[in-house]
Amino acid sequence: MLPNFSPFLGLTPREAHTVGDSVAVCWSGAAVTTTGTPVNWSGINVYDLDDDGLIHEARAYFNRAIFQAQLDR
Repeated sequence: MLPNFSPFLGLTPREAHTVGDSVAVCWSGAAVTTTGTPVNWSGINVYDLDDDGLIHEARAYFNRAIFQAQLDR
């Protein structure tokens, strides 16, 4: 899903909240395109855990239009 970046600086978790078997994590991401344009975005991932505490399902939410607009610069 993510294009090739040079470099991809990563996703940094900011906060995590747990309710029952679900964990929501707020994060921010940073990268630089291969043409040198910085890209910054943020979102929330929601993880549903199984009985062993392992991730059963993961969903990611972020504003794709803002992300894409930075790539199109």
